[in-house]
Amino acid sequence: MDHDPTAEHPIPTGDLPVNIAAFRRHQRAENVSPNTVLAYVGAVEQLAGYLSAQGLPLQVARIERAHIELFIAHLLERWKPATANNRFRGCQRFFNRLVAEGELKESPLARM
Repeated sequence: MDHDPTAEHPIPTGDLPVNIAAFRRHQRAENVSPNTVLAYVGAVEQLAGYLSAQGLPLQVARIERAHIELFIAHLLERWKPATANNRFRGCQRFFNRLVAEGELKESPLARM
């Protein structure tokens, strides 16, 4: 019998990767510096990796404040507060962009 590696680790589904790609495109179109694009997009990619590893939603409409708080707490266990703050700011910019585009009514980072 053949072993199916995806049976143990299903491929994550959701619209987060598509929205990350659109966010990257938007930042480049806005002429944001390449280092800033890398930082912002990298922060959201880290969030996506964390959510996937924890079995949390990868659909932007289902990501909640509690999920972001868990991610930030995870970062603070491993990095300096300034690093966690930079990741938070990148995620904040991403979710604010989704609100501006009408993808979300409110950012899960609102009032954080």
